[in-house]
Formats: sequence, C-alpha cells, structure tokens
Amino acid sequence: MPHVSPPSIRPRKSPLGERVVFLALLSACVWLLLAGGVEVAVDGTRVFSCHRLSRPVLAALLLAGTRFALSGAWRERVTSWVASQWHKLREYHRSAGPAPWALVALMVGLPTITVYLLNDRLPTGGDAVAIRQTAASLVLRHDLNIDEYVDPADPPYQAVWVSGHWYSAFPPAAGMVFLAPLVQIGNWINPNFTEHSVVRLEKLTASLVASGACVVFFLALVRVVPPTEAWWLSILLGLGTGLWTTGSHLISQHGPVCLLVSLVLWLELAGRSTGLGAAFAGACCGLAVVVRPTAAIWAASYAGLVLFRRPRDLALFAAGALVAAGPIVACYWSIYGHPLGAYRSALSDGRWQGNLEEALPANLVSPGRGLFIWTPPTVLALGVLLPRGRGALPGRVVAAVAAWLLAHVLVVSRYSHWWAGHSYGPRFLIDVMPGAILLSAPTFARFWQSRRPARWLLMSLVGWSVFTQIGGAFGRALDWVRDPVNVDRAPGRVWDLTDPPFLYDFLHRGPPPASSG
Repeated sequence: MPHVSPPSIRPRKSPLGERVVFLALLSACVWLLLAGGVEVAVDGTRVFSCHRLSRPVLAALLLAGTRFALSGAWRERVTSWVASQWHKLREYHRSAGPAPWALVALMVGLPTITVYLLNDRLPTGGDAVAIRQTAASLVLRHDLNIDEYVDPADPPYQAVWVSGHWYSAFPPAAGMVFLAPLVQIGNWINPNFTEHSVVRLEKLTASLVASGACVVFFLALVRVVPPTEAWWLSILLGLGTGLWTTGSHLISQHGPVCLLVSLVLWLELAGRSTGLGAAFAGACCGLAVVVRPTAAIWAASYAGLVLFRRPRDLALFAAGALVAAGPIVACYWSIYGHPLGAYRSALSDGRWQGNLEEALPANLVSPGRGLFIWTPPTVLALGVLLPRGRGALPGRVVAAVAAWLLAHVLVVSRYSHWWAGHSYGPRFLIDVMPGAILLSAPTFARFWQSRRPARWLLMSLVGWSVFTQIGGAFGRALDWVRDPVNVDRAPGRVWDLTDPPFLYDFLHRGPPPASSG
C-alpha cells in the first residue's frame, strides 16, 4: 500500500467571540477548583454534583485550554498533531498498523473518566465492601481475612465465616488484582493510610478500569466500523450502560470483566490473537472467570473460537489462563475449600429456580430491568442475523459472541434473584455489554451512513441510554429498590410503567441519599 502523508491544516486565527466563550468556560473551571465542587438541586433533588476527585482532571484541562486559547503557535501544533493522529486512526481502521493510543485516550478516555469523577458519591455500601476490605487487608496486614472490619455480633451479608476468620462472601479477585496495587502505592506515599483513603481509591480505581474498558473497546470497534461510529458506540458503552452507574463506582466485578473482555475482542479483531496473543487472551479470560464466575460462559465461547480458528493455539490459551488465574484459584481453594471461593453456595439447586418465562422478558424489555429499554441501540445486534448483516465482523467472532450473549441471558434469567437485587438497571447484563454493542456496530454504521434522519435517530437513542443512567449516577434513583416496596419482596415492580427507576428523581422529590452502594 503506497504511503499517504497526513493532511496538512492551515493555522486559523480564532475569532474574538470564540476566545471569549472559551475563556468563560475556563473561568468556570477555575471557580469549580476554588470552590471545591458544586451541587445543583431542583426542588430539593440533586441533579448535578462535582466530586473533588475531578479536580486534577479539571486542572489539566484548565492549563491546556488556557494555552490553546491564548497561544496561536500552540493551537497550530495541537491541530496539526490531532490531524496526524486522526489520519493514523483512519489508517488503523483500514489496516493493521500501530494503534494511536494517545488520540484514543483523549477522545474516549478523557470524556469518560471526567464524567465518572463528577459523581461525588463514595462506595460506602453494597456487595463490593468486602472486596475493598480484602484489598486493604492484603496490603496493610498481608492477609486476606477481614476480621478487623467485621463486628461478630452483627456481621454484614458481605462477610462469611470460614475456618475461624471472616472473609469476603463475594469473589475478592477484583480487589486483589486491580485495587491492591493502588492501595500499595497510596500506602507508600502516605504512611497514615486509612479506610476512608481506601474508599476514595476504590472510586478512582473503578473509574480508571471502566474508562480503560471504553478505550480498548474503541480500538476493537474501529477495526469493524469507521472512527466516528466507533466513538459513539464507545461512549454508549461508557455512559449508556451500567458500566457508568455501577462499574465506575465500585471495584466489584462488572468493570474488570468489561475491560478483560474488551482486551480479548481487540486482540481478535486486530489480528493479534495467535501465538503469544492467544496466551494473553487466555490470561484475560482466566482473570475474568475468577473475578466473576459467570464469565466462564465467555471463556468457553472464546475457547471454541480458538479451537476452530487454530487448534494448536488452544494449548497457549489454556496456559495463559492457568498462569493468570491459577494462583487465585489456589488461594480460593485454600480458604474456601472450592475453586469458586465463596460462590460455591451459588451452585446449590435453590439458587437456580428462577421462572424463565417471567425473568427473560423482564431482563430484555421491562421498564425496571429491560436491556432494550435502558440501552435501545443494542436491539441492532439482531441485525447480524440478516444476510450480509455482520459487515466487517468475522463470522467466527459473531458466532462466539452471539453464543455467549444468548447463554449468559438464559443463565442469569434462571437465577432465583434474576432482577439483581438492590441494583440499578439491568446489572446482570453489564458484563455482556461489549459483546452486545459489538454485534450492534455493523447495523449502527449502516444506518449512520445512510441518511441524516437515521443519524439523528441513532444519536437520540444513545442520548436516551445516557439519560437512563444519570439518575443512578447523580440522583436518588437507587432508592427505587425500596420505595415504596422492597423489590426483593415484589420483583414484579420492574414492570411498573408508572414508576421506572430512571424517572425516580422526577416522580419522587426529596433530599439526596447520604451514600450509595
């Protein structure tokens, strides 16, 4: 292929009006930094708040933006660099050249991490409490029990008593792999490290993992669809699914699984999944399984793809999974006496008595938990069933991802608590969002390139998906699970058209919750 030089851009002097608007926005950033945050409420209901963790991001934007606004030479260098990187991105879409990581980090990573850190809530409750405590105990006391955090007279549901100690009742691998390194760094920097510091680090770690998933997912998508469409779909993953309200808030299981699945998809679509790439893909799949055991469905589906594509790579795939997951499985076995850790109880017969006829439609189309209601662009995934509907997606990838999606939805719908308990939106389906959006990409791109009304419709659907998540990120919508009736006692509430969770802040006025999990 002949080399094509990147297009040159003639420097343009910014009009005075543009500079004034730009400097006004920068002044607002300065005010946010000096004020330490801002909260906007309507009739006592918080609609926006700025978390102090976002100050470094705002400070960096402030410095770069001021120089961009006031220095013509700097503007010329920035615009020239962006043009060259965009050219590399378009070349990456057409060939297997190097990925422009810097530009993708600015296009996808910066917007998502900024939005994530605008949420001022700290993860003080929820299933991930014991996972965070396990990471802290591993670093600060060099063990995995959480005895120091548990009151034996009133033990929380997140803890389980095993062999004379309290341990996490949920797989702690996410905390051990993703949170513990940052806790160690924080402990080196500040010897007076406290539990509150670990809570803040959990929020930061979860946001970095979720944002990283969006960056890697974009690089996978851009091998299938043009960069513009890939950007919209990556923002859909980051802000239009539970990856925002749950994955970026708690270092539990969903964010890491999305990141690990996205890494495997990128390796496969970029043509780097053979040889050592197969071993790395196996490591990602193995880690995903120990983080969240239902990811075994994805690991099995992708292993079938590896076997079909290049059987000799299956040994490397298995070796990578063993190296990455083996130590954690051994740790689980030594503590819990089972390779799934505390999740061994999930294998009991009583946990899988869900009514499929009730749960399956609810997980797809109900106002309270329906995937197609909360993230409607995923309906486009059905387009791969049409002739030539898979576009540039390899058939083996479509088959593996489709099998994973179908099996995962059926499995979680058979679970006795198919509505995912006290959670927001279709939480049990967060893990499969990279696959669902990937299968949606060819049909999304086809509509995007057809006519302008179709493009506006797609943008509206992405906007609706983001809107459904705003209540869980900034408002009181998490209170929906217990107001007016606990959803665990009345799961049929997910079908209530008059009180969907994403409209809770509009239908129920009142003060914001003190904390969320």
